[in-house]
Amino acid sequence: MDELLGWLRDQKAGLGTFAAFQERTMQLASRNEDHVAAFQLLSGLAGRFVSAYERMPLGTDVANAALTTLLRLVEAAARSAHGSADEQLRVLDDIARADLG
Repeated sequence: MDELLGWLRDQKAGLGTFAAFQERTMQLASRNEDHVAAFQLLSGLAGRFVSAYERMPLGTDVANAALTTLLRLVEAAARSAHGSADEQLRVLDDIARADLG
């Protein structure tokens, strides 16, 4: 999760970032059995955002807000990765409820 977080912090807000994020999370899910649920949920979240905006203009405000939300969720997931099962479940629920756009 820390690897994903470091990468995300260096990205600009744009549709390509969300598509690359989705691909990265799918790859990480296949290699990291302990946190596969978090990676799958994050991947789906990014994928829904990409699908929603792939055929329409993505405004800067929307893109920046989406990146901020995604970054907050990945930070929470990274923190909870070393926390209790209850904390991890709360973060998974937050990711499942989230909407980037």
